[in-house]
Amino acid sequence: MTNTNINTILQAFRIRRNYYATLLQLSQNQQKYIAAEDYTQLLALLGEKQQVLSRLEELHQQQPQLTQQWKACRNTIDEATRSDAEHLLAEMESILTELKQEENESTNHLLVKKQMTEQELQEITQGEQTHDAYRDQLGTVTHRYLNLET
Repeated sequence: MTNTNINTILQAFRIRRNYYATLLQLSQNQQKYIAAEDYTQLLALLGEKQQVLSRLEELHQQQPQLTQQWKACRNTIDEATRSDAEHLLAEMESILTELKQEENESTNHLLVKKQMTEQELQEITQGEQTHDAYRDQLGTVTHRYLNLET
């Protein structure tokens, strides 16, 4: 494989690593917005994440055979270049592992908040139903008597 091809692969790995690092940073900020219940900022951040994911998808479409190219050339390149590429791949794997953990935590926090909101809504609904039940029972009785004290 030519140096141009391996340099293209290394550059693609660097770009992807940077996008993954950006996604990780956004996911960490996402946790902060969820904890602060700042849903306006959370929605804006989710838009940013979608843009990064779209760019990653474009890269994949531009270089769909990147992994196969790397596998084909990794044993034919010099040790230093192979070491650089493997280091980039290890960084990407580490970032993706951390990103997955962040996303799972965010999902779990949102599910807990959703359940709490559902419970609060159920309590409100039950309270209104109880109030309506008493109002209906008292409504006919209180209107039958004239209050002479007023």
